[in-house]
Amino acid sequence: MENIFQTIKKSLADIYESEEAAAIAREISETCFHITPVQAYAGTGHPLSQQERERLDQILLRLHRYEPLQYIIGSAYFMGHRFRVAPGVLIPRPETEDLVEQAIHCFKDHEAPTLIDAGTGSGCIAIALKLALPRARVTAIDCSDAALQQAEVNARELGAEVEFVKADLLRPETLPRLQADAIISNPPYVRESERAEMEPRVKDFEPELALFVPDCDALRFYRALAAWGQQVLNDGGRIFAEINSALPDETQRLFEDDGYRTTLLHDRYFKKRMLICQR
Repeated sequence: MENIFQTIKKSLADIYESEEAAAIAREISETCFHITPVQAYAGTGHPLSQQERERLDQILLRLHRYEPLQYIIGSAYFMGHRFRVAPGVLIPRPETEDLVEQAIHCFKDHEAPTLIDAGTGSGCIAIALKLALPRARVTAIDCSDAALQQAEVNARELGAEVEFVKADLLRPETLPRLQADAIISNPPYVRESERAEMEPRVKDFEPELALFVPDCDALRFYRALAAWGQQVLNDGGRIFAEINSALPDETQRLFEDDGYRTTLLHDRYFKKRMLICQR
């Protein structure tokens, strides 16, 4: 009799802290092998079939290569909803939930806000906004076909009516022409010089296109957001942007120099990670 939870946890002991190893083991046990938390912690085991043994061995191999858990199980939670994710699509982050909550709070009493998610990835921001604000009109853009395909699947499965458009923030001619009350965005902002500090499961597996910017032009996406916002935002419209916590002042100054009134906020980890800019 083999306890899959304990097998995974022990296998990860050398590469993850005990609590994280247990969390990974629990998620895989439940999601991939349908073992309940009670069964996992009680040490309940069962003989593994040849197919289960091969699947477990493959999962352990991928974990030891530092592949993200979310890619292995094929999903990640965001704002209480399970989103499908796959290689080529950025994995939703908990701190991005803080940005979405700011936008929801701002528009919860608005009759029918028009919202744009710039750089949608898995669609987590746009879909979470639509589910929380059913009367909102939500448009989501991305330059990646893989991301848009994944986002459309998530929207369909979660029952969120979102319009997805292929467009590139850095190519203004591709951007949709519409008026909006807000742009919400978690654009690429990690400088190339910061790559070495990142965990292998992020820098070696998640899409570079969604993560990195050159040191010589680290704020390129915020400059593009500021310019686009001047064109599409209604009077008093806002940009909600996740930012590099190492560059809060520089990012804030960029928007203020373009005429926005700004508010810099901390995320749940007490990092200066969110910037709200009002036109």
